[in-house]
Amino acid sequence: GEELADELRYEDTVTRHNSVWSRVFFVATVDEYVVGWSHLDLPHSDKLRETAQLTVGVRDEYRGYGIGKRLLDRALAWAEANGYRKVYNSVARTNMNAVTFLEQQGWDREAVRGDHFTIDGEPVDEVMLAYTF
Repeated sequence: GEELADELRYEDTVTRHNSVWSRVFFVATVDEYVVGWSHLDLPHSDKLRETAQLTVGVRDEYRGYGIGKRLLDRALAWAEANGYRKVYNSVARTNMNAVTFLEQQGWDREAVRGDHFTIDGEPVDEVMLAYTF
């Protein structure tokens, strides 16, 4: 019964599984138009099985309505319910709105990897954040 309840709780979740990696997606729609998403990469290796990598995004014109927070909360709830202890997200330093948003939601800045991205022909640092349950 508990397993069925857990499955039904996330029945609108899109998942992909193979022997090495799984992915879980949550989407937000307005009039059947996708306006935002959250995505968890879930490794199956023993060393990484309790951590997941998250991306989240909301189309510019739909920001400021709480969609990103709901998508983030949904992904984190799924990760916690499925035994993950830590979720990571890496963001280009040029996207300080995302860094600030995650930090406001309780994420910790764990590291900065210098010149990791190239954006508009310029090297840009990567800000690595994590959320621990």
